[in-house]
Amino acid sequence: MDTVINEKSELSNSEIVLILIAKAIFDDKKILILDNLLGLIDKKIIDELFIVIKEMKLTVVLLENNYIECTHISKYYELSDCKLKDELL
Repeated sequence: MDTVINEKSELSNSEIVLILIAKAIFDDKKILILDNLLGLIDKKIIDELFIVIKEMKLTVVLLENNYIECTHISKYYELSDCKLKDELL
């Protein structure tokens, strides 16, 4: 692909999120912290993304305001009043 992306490129929010996640993965980061990003991405793409993350043995801390069901997430916790509650699943 020979597409150049710069500050003048017109990208959707979901495209920007996917580019940032891809950059973190290919920069060989071991931990990804995703803060309210998955709500912008299609569920099918989320599933594909987590397959890659699992294959690369990355740790993901996923912070979301709304519950997101994803078969690739092993543990769910709830943070309320600055306290980590018990595991949800």
